[in-house]
Amino acid sequence: MSQELEPNGRFQEVAIVGGGILGMTLAFRLQSQAVRVTLIEAAPVTGGLTQSQALGGFTWDRFYHVILNSDQHLRGLLQDLGVSHLLQWKTTRTGFYSDGKFHSLSDTVDFLRFRPLSLSDKARLAATILYASRIKNWRHLEEVTVTDWLRRLLKELLDGLCNLVPNVLERLFGFLEPFALRVRA
Repeated sequence: MSQELEPNGRFQEVAIVGGGILGMTLAFRLQSQAVRVTLIEAAPVTGGLTQSQALGGFTWDRFYHVILNSDQHLRGLLQDLGVSHLLQWKTTRTGFYSDGKFHSLSDTVDFLRFRPLSLSDKARLAATILYASRIKNWRHLEEVTVTDWLRRLLKELLDGLCNLVPNVLERLFGFLEPFALRVRA
């Protein structure tokens, strides 16, 4: 490929490695600015993580993906491509496969009925989700593993409870005490 620059200092021709959504979006944007683009993809088809796969007679997302109303950038790209009219808005549902069956986890009632988790596990998970939903500055979490973050979070929650009311674990949450002692250690 040519390495010549146009008079405005821009490349006339570029190669993009990777035919996933990022590579194809970049190619689309550059072509719309009259840059010649060669897209290089190792897989037999483009699409990257947006592809589907057949599993047991069903077609499934290869990786989890969904378009939400809040995805303004993606919706803008689909508008630019002239395909936004093809979107079909549906209620999203979430499920979990455990013990040989699917369990819906799409709302609070489903969560409370979810048998693979004990009541204490549900309480811990609910507290973690509530806490995580209120994090404003997530950048400091980029260097922390999920396991370490959860251990620290649970220790902080348990320490806070213990400092609030002496012996609170024995008084209110005796069933949590063995777990709490493992986390606090």
